[in-house]
Amino acid sequence: MKLTTKKYQSVILVELPLTITLANADEVRGALQDILNHGYSRILMNMEAVSFVDSSGLAVLVSIYKQVRDEGKAALLSPNNNVRALLELTRLHEILAIYEDIHNALDDLKAVA
Repeated sequence: MKLTTKKYQSVILVELPLTITLANADEVRGALQDILNHGYSRILMNMEAVSFVDSSGLAVLVSIYKQVRDEGKAALLSPNNNVRALLELTRLHEILAIYEDIHNALDDLKAVA
């Protein structure tokens, strides 16, 4: 799976697919891992188009967080209300910052030492 990306200095913005479920979680994880393997440790995952995430999808997000937490930061951009409710129910919003504004997100991620 190829994910669309855009570079903003030290931050990479990744467009996530419409769903992140058991059916595609390994592919999404692999695509995100490839991005990290290219030296990025500040990753902003755009969830604007994501309509559904299951437990496998949540595991992907946690996996990416764990890989960058010591050297960088992972954050989420614009999840819809249903996805946001799931992130809050599972308390993932406590470890993955959620932004609605791309400029604030990029400023915060660029500021990570």
